[in-house]
Amino acid sequence: MNADIEKAVLYQREVRKLIEGLPYQAIAEMAEALAPYRESGGIVWVAGNGGSAANASHCVLHLDDVGILGRCLTDNTPILTARSNDIDYREALAAQLHYAKPDDAILVFSGSGVSKNIVNLLEAAVNMGIKARLGIFGFAGRDAPAPKYCPTKIVLNSTNYGAIEDVHSMIIHILKEMLTD
Repeated sequence: MNADIEKAVLYQREVRKLIEGLPYQAIAEMAEALAPYRESGGIVWVAGNGGSAANASHCVLHLDDVGILGRCLTDNTPILTARSNDIDYREALAAQLHYAKPDDAILVFSGSGVSKNIVNLLEAAVNMGIKARLGIFGFAGRDAPAPKYCPTKIVLNSTNYGAIEDVHSMIIHILKEMLTD
């Protein structure tokens, strides 16, 4: 078999493994945690890095579809780059929470769960009294700090960032289906 085709087949197998092992109970618990935000007027603050930032933005679209107000902390490039430059990239997400309230929620996407800006965001949420901290992770949460801050989480057992991000996108669509009346 051609080496490129073999890589494609291995990637497809990894995605299939993750899909077949989807933690539906954890996904349902996350949908249940998000549902009250339709009525409460609270904001779901969403963040990620790289492909996970794209998924965070994508998630906000579908939160809006089901009547939940979401704000993606990585969507405003001038704010993100100014905070990164003026403060520090590790604090650039947390620095944007000055409008957050304790009854809001934080939802993070992370393949590894070790990105310092995600961990700092979650620590800031704890310090602000935000109880609804949700996370969608990969790497089976292996010794990563971010999942420990999230009482509500979905964790995939893979170290392949592409497969993790693809299945995270699928989870976003499943959450939307679960939250649709």
